[in-house]
Amino acid sequence: MSVHASLLDNIECEYKFAVNQAYAATFIHDFCSAYNDWLHEHYGKLPDAFKQTHDLTRYLADESKVEVETLTNSYFDTADDLIFARFKAGLRLRGSSLFPGVEQTIKYKSEDGGIGAAHTHVEHNLRVDHQLNTPDLTLFAPGVLPPGLVALTQEHELISKYQTNFTRTKLLLEVPAFVTFEVALDQGEIIAGTCRSPICEVECELKSINHDFLDAHLGSRIYDLEDVRFEFSALISDLLLKVSGAPTVFKDTSLLMQQGGAQRITTNGITFATIDPLGAEHQPTCNVATSPESANVGAIGALEQGIVPIVSGLTDVGSYVSMAQAPHKPAKQEGYFGHMEPLTAFDSDNDGLGEGLSSEDILKTKLDAYDDDHALSAKIAELIKQEEALRAAYPAKSGGVIGLEPFSKLKRAVVLATFYRMNQKWQPDSPKEAQLSVAEGTRIDLEYYLKVMHEYDKLSDPTVEQFTSTCKAVISGYTNALGLALLLGTRAHFEDLRDLLKCSLNFAFNHKRFWVSQADKDIHRHLCEDPDLKDLSMLIVGECASLYIEFNVNMWIAPFYGRLAAALENKDQPLTLERFKELCRSCVDNSYAIMSSQFVERLIYQLERKADILTAPHDSNYKLKALATQYHIRQAWSTISLCVCN
Repeated sequence: MSVHASLLDNIECEYKFAVNQAYAATFIHDFCSAYNDWLHEHYGKLPDAFKQTHDLTRYLADESKVEVETLTNSYFDTADDLIFARFKAGLRLRGSSLFPGVEQTIKYKSEDGGIGAAHTHVEHNLRVDHQLNTPDLTLFAPGVLPPGLVALTQEHELISKYQTNFTRTKLLLEVPAFVTFEVALDQGEIIAGTCRSPICEVECELKSINHDFLDAHLGSRIYDLEDVRFEFSALISDLLLKVSGAPTVFKDTSLLMQQGGAQRITTNGITFATIDPLGAEHQPTCNVATSPESANVGAIGALEQGIVPIVSGLTDVGSYVSMAQAPHKPAKQEGYFGHMEPLTAFDSDNDGLGEGLSSEDILKTKLDAYDDDHALSAKIAELIKQEEALRAAYPAKSGGVIGLEPFSKLKRAVVLATFYRMNQKWQPDSPKEAQLSVAEGTRIDLEYYLKVMHEYDKLSDPTVEQFTSTCKAVISGYTNALGLALLLGTRAHFEDLRDLLKCSLNFAFNHKRFWVSQADKDIHRHLCEDPDLKDLSMLIVGECASLYIEFNVNMWIAPFYGRLAAALENKDQPLTLERFKELCRSCVDNSYAIMSSQFVERLIYQLERKADILTAPHDSNYKLKALATQYHIRQAWSTISLCVCN
């Protein structure tokens, strides 16, 4: 087995989110409260044998153990940033108020460059008791440095190019029978020459993985670090949603289904699991619709028959109705985007970016889609009370989490230095447009991304590989466009993001029939014949991935696009960087950044695992990888509830 307990050796796995400066002072306190509430809620699901020997109190977040550390970080490179450019690496010396000497680090950019808020990369650290003015590469162990790096530093002088100095407020938390992670709030600034940029962000870093957790789930739901990260990101997203003022659950559609007014359908009879990081796996009973027309209809068939997907959370019912059409027919953008204004009943920080509806209005709208019988009305009233209680338990924050942070501190420093070198006399409020460069990395290559999607549009029967490569290109463009918009914030950056999102939405809703090779068909048949993997064959087909994209884009990306497009068209109030950040933290009830980040990360997981499964059926670890993949794709789909309305 390729999996072992040291999955995190020389790997840094963390999630970065920007925090509103006005909210930073109470963030750690509120995070601890949310974590303890979450722990009380989930601890009972652990096995009795574990609870008898592990008291709950040992795991509760204790604010008295919070550490405050002052960190000074100098990134070294050549005058032309050759280390960063050629090796995608950062060479750093870090000083800490808690330790003598310095820590020398080299970290390498991951192949995907970061996905949303996820940052996972290889890094090597060593602590030196004495001070160093410049890095000493001979201190690194053999094999740590890539070939050619030492020669480069011998030919070119290393100089301190960038500094990131900040105060870190941090706390280590142990999730019982799962992982240990650190939550840290960083406040300070990035210094790149004469330009400076503020730092105010939260990092949740995976520090260790419980060995018992690995032993219990290796070969069933854990194959490698990507599987652990999948469940860790679900935990972090849940906690941040509570902290940022957007509760994770507003309606329980199962209550509606119990009244006979709606029946849940499953694709080919699959029952989707709920996400539970503490290891208690629950498989709720889901009845296949009783009507012959809807039995085993599947997600595609459901949409073709006009069945409306009902998704837990604040969503625009009109948007879902507009989705209920044959998936191979792309929705007309003018008509579709007319239904895009999201409901923001619990968002206290809209600042004129959109009017919200009350919880009663939301539920009444959904109630109209069902038979208005007395029993169902009573249940709706009960749901309203539950929702109000949830609202009181997790009040909305004014600002909360602003958004994901796609760029590392080093990348932000490099981009800032380049931008201000090209725009030495430019001011943010100047009518003169800033000079931007695709080659220099201060602007995305929008033409390239649009061309990728246009080439896909021309295909009549794309392969799964073509679909996958297009998805990855779109995600890469979205991540970079959002990162540049949050960092530099010119109108050109906002327009690039808007245009990219507009075409991405068209790609997401334009389903096509896939061409499948005979070899892939054979692998699907092999999976179907394995009783342990009977669901996986359906879950990894291209059509399933298309539907997963459509549902999530409709929930998280489309409302943000609608807000962004409207803000750019507002001539009376120009879209500034601060208003853009307000939009990011107010769209879809403060949950846009968190859930969209989780969506793109899970999509990449599914696409990459699908490629592995379809290309390596004879690998010795094939079955282990397939089992973990099946488990986690079910988890991803569990966020979506499909209902058939009688």
